Amino acid sequence: MTMKHAEHVWTVQVDSSRSEYFVAAAQIYCSTFSLQDREPVRVLAERLDSESAAGPNALHIDVFGTGAKFSGNTKAIAVYHYMSNSNSGLLSFLAVKKAFRGMGYGSRLYSVVKRRIKLDGLQRQSLAPTGIFCEVRKDQPHNPNDHTFDFWKQNNTFPISMEWLHPRISSEDTITSLTLLFSPLVRSYRHRLPSAFLARAVEDIYQIAYRKPLDDPLLARVRESIKKTHYHTLLR
Repeated sequence: MTMKHAEHVWTVQVDSSRSEYFVAAAQIYCSTFSLQDREPVRVLAERLDSESAAGPNALHIDVFGTGAKFSGNTKAIAVYHYMSNSNSGLLSFLAVKKAFRGMGYGSRLYSVVKRRIKLDGLQRQSLAPTGIFCEVRKDQPHNPNDHTFDFWKQNNTFPISMEWLHPRISSEDTITSLTLLFSPLVRSYRHRLPSAFLARAVEDIYQIAYRKPLDDPLLARVRESIKKTHYHTLLR
């Protein structure tokens, strides 16, 4: 009888666009997302090289791999932010190489993201972060071959009952209507989000992730959607 050895897994936090792991991350990023759904790699590189992970807001790029630790064994990537004003996180992208999907690698990397966001909040504010936001395309729930929402629900991440508009960083003319999701990290936000917190969070997202001013007209539309009710339900 032979015993199956546990798979060796590892993660690397990418700290420079000159890293071999950034190149591996960029390859997965470009092969997963269409030109319509992603920013140019140069935008990611510029953000990574210009933002300090030790500042009040942090940009992280993590790669996840199996087997020997080198960039060629990268299986999944995550690009995400910690946002200090709302003490929350934004997962901009999570992608797994096509040949390795359905093996649990995305969930394992998402767990790493949650731990790092928790650490960011505790280090910067001595408080556990409220949760993590992420975005998906609105048409995905209606595509029977797309299991994106199944993945997020399995990982305790649910749509928020609100309008959400995503402006591209690299193009002023392209606006994408997406669904904003939230994964609660504290019990008080398990089922619904207070509008005051949500307003701070969307301002954080627009300023930190999109680099848009607070008087951005799209942000004004999102704020109006938030103001319609005191709480916004997580659609479980």
